[in-house]
Amino acid sequence: MLPPLMRRVLKIFAFIFFIVSSNLFAAEVPVLLRLDKEYQNDTIGWNFVEQLTKVVYNEVVHGRAKLWDSHAKSIQISGVTLKTLEKNTGSKFVDQKFVWVYEYWNKSKKGLSSKCDGFFFYNKDANGKKVSYGYVDYDDVEEVFLRTKIQGNSNARYSTTFAYAIQRKLYNYDIIQYKDRVVNNLVESEKLKLEFVKGKKFNVGNENINIPDKLVTYIVRGESSLNDNNAKNSRLLLTTIQDYLNENKEVFFNLGGDRILSHFQVRDLKVTQVEMTELWTKNGSDIRHQPRSMKIFVNDSALNLMPVSDIEKLELILNDQTLTGFLKSKKYNFYITMINYQAIPRRDSYTFFKALNTYNWNKITEYVKYY
Repeated sequence: MLPPLMRRVLKIFAFIFFIVSSNLFAAEVPVLLRLDKEYQNDTIGWNFVEQLTKVVYNEVVHGRAKLWDSHAKSIQISGVTLKTLEKNTGSKFVDQKFVWVYEYWNKSKKGLSSKCDGFFFYNKDANGKKVSYGYVDYDDVEEVFLRTKIQGNSNARYSTTFAYAIQRKLYNYDIIQYKDRVVNNLVESEKLKLEFVKGKKFNVGNENINIPDKLVTYIVRGESSLNDNNAKNSRLLLTTIQDYLNENKEVFFNLGGDRILSHFQVRDLKVTQVEMTELWTKNGSDIRHQPRSMKIFVNDSALNLMPVSDIEKLELILNDQTLTGFLKSKKYNFYITMINYQAIPRRDSYTFFKALNTYNWNKITEYVKYY
């Protein structure tokens, strides 16, 4: 049940939204959603409330998005005023429990569609008193939403943007106003979702991402204690790069090698490990690995990051394969250190690797938890 104060606030800020909607087609339903930060669980892949407030705040304080007193947009609030409001109330825009989303929903024979109208931001100060930051139109943030990826964990699709998440409702939400009716409890909210959504997805066909993908970072080391083919290939990778750098010292220094050795030191280089970052995509059961960057460690110190274009310029051949072909084969030992924006402990590296190869990509943490 919503507290009386909150119900009054929502009625005030939603009034014009629902009055304007009366001029729309009957099939278009104005809906007000509430997103609770505490219920954006890890299985979704990200906490949408936390990340949304950071992106919107950055746009407002830099003057790229307008903040209004309400959905009625009577008074504009500048970024400077917002910062002053935060200071005076001891609150933070980026640390809100709830975010409200104004939308229009439509149901037709083609399926469900939705259009985001904007967001209302509300917080409490140190004494528990209401702090109304205001309203931001979706149009003002759409451009940054279209090009900004959500920082997700290993369950997430790496290429998912904020715009895509809004389109497909990739977050937990409650309906708190439907047409002109305030929804007073979660039971009623779930009933409305069941009746309107019926398990279908919003905006199918509008997505700009079709194939699941993960950004995977891993490390290759030449473990001398192992002698299987994969271990031999790991050592081959390191020694091949090592020989190349020793024969081409200018490449070594161009990669920042002067931080490790001066130009006057005559000394063989030892490559101790290689860190790869790749984009892994899954199409059915087929997983493809596309190198994105490589970081070479010489004498345990990192050289500059090499983009894939520079990796290909090395023109190295290993086991009758190009370097990128060899890397894609995965016939060497490595351990995963990062999937998307989630750090992977070394003890769990193999389990995460197995999950990526055998389990649903949106349930990677579930596999690891119960493995």
